[in-house]
Amino acid sequence: MRIGIVSTIAAIALLVADALADAPFATATFVKLDPKTTKASPIASARIDDQHVCLVLRDVSTVDGDHSLSLVIYDGAGREAYRSVSTITAKEKKWGRTICYGYNSEHDTAGTWWYVAELDDQPLVSKELVVARAQPSGVG
Repeated sequence: MRIGIVSTIAAIALLVADALADAPFATATFVKLDPKTTKASPIASARIDDQHVCLVLRDVSTVDGDHSLSLVIYDGAGREAYRSVSTITAKEKKWGRTICYGYNSEHDTAGTWWYVAELDDQPLVSKELVVARAQPSGVG
């Protein structure tokens, strides 16, 4: 009886490992673009009055060809602030995409924002960014 249980557990572990080996694994980083030079600088947080905050997705494990990429951004109150669906084309298992969102300080809520990406309707990456309130006028 124990041999059957051990065999079953081993078979399940192999199936899970095989599924994970085939699943894409993306890296996600945040950058802020300088509006004058378009130079990207890595950031760990942002402010609600920032207009050039971007999520940079990179993957080196996707099967070659066209794939559906969706991104949903939730603001500090958990409301959906942005949604996009686009096609990426992996070549030699690699692809990348930069998606920028300019916060709407009159509607969006400061707090912990969540950026949730899916590839071909499967979870890809989820990343949080702390977005602070707008800086008061006259403060440099």
